Amino acid sequence: MTELGKLWVQAGDSPDWLLETDPAERIKAILATRHQLPGWVYATEVRTAPGWLPSARWRPQHCLRTIDAFAIATWPSKHYWRVAYEIKVIRPDWLKELRMPDKSIQAQSLSNQFCFALGPGVYQEGDLPKVPPGCGVWVWDTDWQIRCVRRAKKRDVEPMPIDFAVALMRRLAQIGGATND
Repeated sequence: MTELGKLWVQAGDSPDWLLETDPAERIKAILATRHQLPGWVYATEVRTAPGWLPSARWRPQHCLRTIDAFAIATWPSKHYWRVAYEIKVIRPDWLKELRMPDKSIQAQSLSNQFCFALGPGVYQEGDLPKVPPGCGVWVWDTDWQIRCVRRAKKRDVEPMPIDFAVALMRRLAQIGGATND
């Protein structure tokens, strides 16, 4: 989330001129309200590992990726539940995602639930059969009302890899989330 986006969530208000021009930032801000402290830690633009890996020698699922939004429950009673979101705000980008489902394999494997969060006008009714199994689909309309087209399947995942844990902590420190009490 941009510094301005972080302030929107903290202030509970947002500059309408920016929200109208940047639907991805609006979706990130809305998702942040669903995953607030103290019960959740939420960050955007989280890399799947720190640093850079040479993608030429890795299969697509092993390439370093960036998760658009990631939340983890902070309570043991919630089993440290993890949710990852892939945000799409233009239809061609969404169609590319549907043609290349390997792009989201890392985010799916790091989360108990994985959802596509789609801006207004991105989703069309015939898209659902092309969505990878188990992935949720949330759609925002032009009035920014959310509609759940398909719930994400809940699944058990492996413990969080140290590379991802470090990348998440680094991102939280960058956006100031690590010190937000």
